[in-house]
Amino acid sequence: MADIQIHNTQPGDVELLVTNIRAADAAEIEACGQEPLSGLRHSVARSLLCWSAFADGKLACILGCAPVSMLEGIGSPWMIGTPVLDAHSRVLVRLTPAYIVQMQTAFPHLVNHVHAANATSVRWLKRIGFTLDAAEPFGPKGEAFHRFEMRA
Repeated sequence: MADIQIHNTQPGDVELLVTNIRAADAAEIEACGQEPLSGLRHSVARSLLCWSAFADGKLACILGCAPVSMLEGIGSPWMIGTPVLDAHSRVLVRLTPAYIVQMQTAFPHLVNHVHAANATSVRWLKRIGFTLDAAEPFGPKGEAFHRFEMRA
């Protein structure tokens, strides 16, 4: 079993991830009208909660949750990975619920969009309990995305 370490995102984690970002995650960020580096920096900067997960010392993913409405308790969860995430997905999926609980403590209603072409992320979201809507055009390029959500 891999040695998994998860900590608050540190300076340099974003740049490290972007050097080995999964192709599907890069395509998703680009479909939202941003470049991977600036898109990930923006997500980290906006997030009240943000963690970096390492497997055997290699960055697997950065995940976080940004506020949509503090008043209404709505947050936007997100995760961007590297191929290390895919190699250790079983272990990381088992650890995910603890971080979802932390997100839902701050934001009882979690909602975001996932690129329909990102089959791995779509499967992962369903597996951990998010509800996904039918794919619809979204973002500046009008590509197909699923809206996903979870309520506490």
